[in-house]
Amino acid sequence: MAPGDTLWGIAKRFLGSGTWWPAIYDTNKSVIEKTAQNHGLTSSDRGHWIFPKTHLRVHTAGLLNRLVPQTGQTVENYHPDCKKTFLIAARGSGENPSGPNNLGGSADEPSALSKLYEKLNSPVGSTGVYGVPYAATDALTFLRSTIPGSGYGLKVPDSTEFGAIQLAYIVRSQAEACPDQKIFLAGYSQGALVVRAALHLLSPDIRARINGIAFFGDPAWVGPTLPSDLTGRTTSQCAKNDPVCDRKAPVSAGLACLAGAAKGGLLRRLGSTCPHFSYSGGAADLAAAFLKAQIR
Repeated sequence: MAPGDTLWGIAKRFLGSGTWWPAIYDTNKSVIEKTAQNHGLTSSDRGHWIFPKTHLRVHTAGLLNRLVPQTGQTVENYHPDCKKTFLIAARGSGENPSGPNNLGGSADEPSALSKLYEKLNSPVGSTGVYGVPYAATDALTFLRSTIPGSGYGLKVPDSTEFGAIQLAYIVRSQAEACPDQKIFLAGYSQGALVVRAALHLLSPDIRARINGIAFFGDPAWVGPTLPSDLTGRTTSQCAKNDPVCDRKAPVSAGLACLAGAAKGGLLRRLGSTCPHFSYSGGAADLAAAFLKAQIR
């Protein structure tokens, strides 16, 4: 900690939201209270009094678990997998969390992320994978939380922010445990926003360990921009007339996608003309080729 730091500021800097400061306090309560007593106070007043050079643990599994009651999401104990390459991915809005490797879709209807992993995992078993188990709220709920005039402003939903915290924690865990590993990130739709938000929670030295990033249908109009040090290692696949990422898409495309989103799950893809549901084919192939080229 440096002079002038507060738990609110630390939470905002490392977790994406100052409102999560109680999790930092609860995780580091013993050291905060001991330091306060060493400075002649009876208590820190729940972290109000904190002092420079106090060592706080922020990105830990224990802290993430303390956030669960606030977000309603599950954080599991994580053990790094040091295969030669590793893909960390975040599925899109409303996609099934129980799909293969938590990447959305199903065995019969694979998602873009599943197809991407299939291409990267050659020979089979050479690439590890982790699908971020965040809530991935349905598209309509997500839109109500982000469209100006909805009463919420352009705020990234809490569930999305927590997904970013989870993803950042996994990236850091892999980078620290597996120094020679090639790390890829990928996100579809809301999952692309999760990735972008997570990158701002990582230090430049950890971001330098990321070999490549693939986005599909990225809603770049909301949330933080991609850090400049990663633009050359990122491919963003945007289908023509996809209203989520193509700002020139016609109104008819937007209506088709809203109708599909209202169905939810795999039903939204059946008979839908929405370009946002078209990334499991050629786009996944192009993204895989791009990522592979980053490590040749």
